[in-house]
Amino acid sequence: MKFSFDQLNELLIDDGLQISNEVIAFQIAMKWLEFDPKRVTYAANLLSDIRFGTISAPDLVNHVQPVPWMMQDPECHRLLVEAMNYHLLPCQQNTLQSRRTKIRGGQRVLVTAGGRPALTKKALSREISYRDPDGNWNKMAEMPAKSFNPCVIVMDGFLYVAGGEDQNDLFLLSASMMLTSTRLHLASMLHKRTHFSLRAYNGLLYAIGGRNAEGSKAGMEIPRCCHASTVIDGKILVTGGYVNNCYSRTVCSYEPSTDSWRDRAGLCTPRGWHCAATWADRAYVLGSSQLGPRGERMDVIPMECYNPDTGQWSYVASVPTGVSTARVTILDGRICLVGGWNESGKKSQKCVQSYNPELNEWAEEEDLPKAKPCHPSPASTKTSSSPGTWSGAL
Repeated sequence: MKFSFDQLNELLIDDGLQISNEVIAFQIAMKWLEFDPKRVTYAANLLSDIRFGTISAPDLVNHVQPVPWMMQDPECHRLLVEAMNYHLLPCQQNTLQSRRTKIRGGQRVLVTAGGRPALTKKALSREISYRDPDGNWNKMAEMPAKSFNPCVIVMDGFLYVAGGEDQNDLFLLSASMMLTSTRLHLASMLHKRTHFSLRAYNGLLYAIGGRNAEGSKAGMEIPRCCHASTVIDGKILVTGGYVNNCYSRTVCSYEPSTDSWRDRAGLCTPRGWHCAATWADRAYVLGSSQLGPRGERMDVIPMECYNPDTGQWSYVASVPTGVSTARVTILDGRICLVGGWNESGKKSQKCVQSYNPELNEWAEEEDLPKAKPCHPSPASTKTSSSPGTWSGAL
């Protein structure tokens, strides 16, 4: 209690402060304020350091609201009302982000959502799991519906799950959002779609291509599905996929600021069911399949790198285990390729393969708990536009 205001203020504004519940930070601040009546002048400034938005609504009612200061002091009361409004308006939470809604001590980890254990099985998963720093996989939450082949992406600290297929291979309408253990249904996309790509740019989500019962979705100059996209140099780069009944090496880019498409240099190898990711100033495509000389599907091992300065693709280190319908994410400066279907072995994979762009080297990491050929995998536990409407179709 002998801390100075500056010392305690520095402690409470620390993003890395390790506490099990933000209520503890609030109680520490209150004990310091109550220790000396003269400290009342610091109340508003000190309590503005508390992440009230990360305290659950029940805890706000039970532990924060009963404190007289929070009801009597106008500035302190404003902090309480701000937090209560944050919980009362869950669909607007991504537009209400501030320093007081930011989770402390969060670690970036690998997260997986949904999937199917094997292509020959109908058992789908609704589980959302994460890998802890010790390499163990833990259940985080469940999606409202079982799904495979959805798209999953993180934007502004929120995990979005969109589209995909259900237990009966029907296409799902919904795009849903998950924040920690809270799941919300958002506005559906204008089209049912699977085998599409989803990208976040400047606070907007872009659903690109794909197919449904009506066929491939248009919007691009050439309809395509089973492609991959990534954001680089302020543009959404769309690569390969299934175009005109064959695997393609074509590449195009979408310019959000002008709502226009432009053809780019093609891939070195035709591919579909692949992944794309951006690291630093390069884009990478990896993990895919194509048709062999007798029309059989075969794994594509080479990985390609795109240089936006030259507009050209080049080969880099090949993927150790060939997979398609895998998922990719960036974690700690490495490109992680998760799960997938190995065509040569005709089986699902549970391997997590990571690529170091600086060293141009691959490494094997801790496996998934189960082999899954269609397994979305964004990375972040640190848990825009308003999540209300969709416009257009790419």
